[in-house]
Amino acid sequence: MTNGPKSDSERITDLETRSAFQEQAYEELSAVVAEQMRQLEKLEKRLEELKDKVESPGDPGGDAPQDDPPPHY
Repeated sequence: MTNGPKSDSERITDLETRSAFQEQAYEELSAVVAEQMRQLEKLEKRLEELKDKVESPGDPGGDAPQDDPPPHY
């Protein structure tokens, strides 16, 4: 049930349509990758902050636990 070979005009139209869809998909994927890069940079910065906090627990003003005895002593 084929209609026979497509004309050059139909083939060009098909190629242009495919190209337009591929261009749109490329732009969408590019935007996703850019957003993921921003998130990754933010997470890497936060990880460095947390590593610094863990590596220097004795700094005053930090959230590190104190060596004080529990209140029931």
